[in-house]
Amino acid sequence: MGRQFELKIYWNKWFKKTVELREHNSTTQMHNWDDINWAFGGFSVTVPPETVSLFIEEDLKSIYHRNGITLKIFLFGHPATEESYLDMVEKSKIQNFYAQGGLAPRVYDVVFLSNGKDRYLTQVTDYVHGNFVFDDYDLETYTRNTERVVNYGKENGINCGDLAHSNFKQGFFVDFQKFYFNPKHDCHFIKNIKENLGFGDETPYQPVEELSIKGKRNNKQRFEIMRKYNEQDVKILPVDFTALDFGCNAGYFLRKAFDYGAGYGVGVDRPNVIKAAEKIAIRLGYFNADFFSEVPDREFDLVFYLSMDAHFPFSMIAPLVKKIMYVEGHAGEGHDEKKYREMLEHYFHKVELIGQVDDCPQGQPRLWFRAEK
Repeated sequence: MGRQFELKIYWNKWFKKTVELREHNSTTQMHNWDDINWAFGGFSVTVPPETVSLFIEEDLKSIYHRNGITLKIFLFGHPATEESYLDMVEKSKIQNFYAQGGLAPRVYDVVFLSNGKDRYLTQVTDYVHGNFVFDDYDLETYTRNTERVVNYGKENGINCGDLAHSNFKQGFFVDFQKFYFNPKHDCHFIKNIKENLGFGDETPYQPVEELSIKGKRNNKQRFEIMRKYNEQDVKILPVDFTALDFGCNAGYFLRKAFDYGAGYGVGVDRPNVIKAAEKIAIRLGYFNADFFSEVPDREFDLVFYLSMDAHFPFSMIAPLVKKIMYVEGHAGEGHDEKKYREMLEHYFHKVELIGQVDDCPQGQPRLWFRAEK
C-alpha cells in the first residue's frame, strides 16, 4: 500500500464546503473560495500546488524532488480500500502511458490522505494550470483531440472509456477512470521491450522477471552482492534519497533503489533503450523515475555504474555521486581489482571489493565494488 499523509485541521472546513457544493451540482466546474480557484470534478478535486501546505505538513518537493506537483483528491465514489488503491494504481499506469505520449498530466504516486477515521485516495500529479476547469473546444478541435486519445490507446492496447468534452484541459486528457488495458497490450508491450533492450543482438541485456522476459544477465545474482549492504546504505542515505542508474537497460537496479527508499530516480541509456525502460517502470508501478539519453546535470545520493567504464568515462559520473556508488567491472584481462581501486580511490574515501559475478554468457568473473564519498 502507498504512503499516507495526515490531513491538517483546514481539511474539516474545506471538506464541508465540497460536500455542500456537490449537493447542488456534481458536474465538473471551477469554484473559488478563500480566494483560491479549485478545479472540482464529479468525484475529485485537484488543488493548486501553492495550497498543498494547507492540507498536509509534508513538502512534496522534498519527497519527490519535483517542482509544481500537487494532489488530486478523490472525495466521492472511491472508498480507500486495498482493492480501490490497486485499481487507482492501474488507472495511473494507463495515465502515465498517455503522459509518455504527451497526452496527459503525469502521476508520480498514489497515496492516502487521512483525517483519522477516514482515508481518501489521492494522486500526486502534475498540475494543469488554467482559469477554466476544462477546454472550451469547438466540435472540430474536440473531435481531433478525441481521435488522438483513441488512436494512442489502440497503439498501446488500451480501451478508452469516458471521452467527454469536460475531460480535456489545456489539451491534456485528465480522467482515466473508465480506461482499461486490453489483451493486446501485453503482446504489444512485451514485443516493444524485447526489440529495444538488446545489446549486440535482439536478446534483452537485462531480464524483466516480473514480465517473464528473459535476458543475458542474472539480476538476482547481481543484486545479492549488494543486498547485504542495504541496511548500511539506508543509514547513510537521506530519507527519500535520489538515485541514478547509469547504463540502466531495463532499469532493474533503479527499481531496487525505490524498493529500499528512493524518492526519485533517473535511468540513463541509449534513446531506444530508455523508451522501453520507462514503459517497464510505468507498467511495474515505479512512477517517479525519469529516463534520459544524456548525463543529468545534478548530483545523486546513490549511483549505479555497472559494467560501464568501457563505454563511458568514469570521470564524468563520479562527480555526480553525493553518498554511495556501486560499480561492476568488466570481464577479461586488465579489468582487475588494482585497476578499479585506483579508479575509485581518486574520488572516494572508502572503497570495498564486495564480490564478483559470473552470469555473463562468457562466464568470466566481473568484480563488484562499493564506494563512499
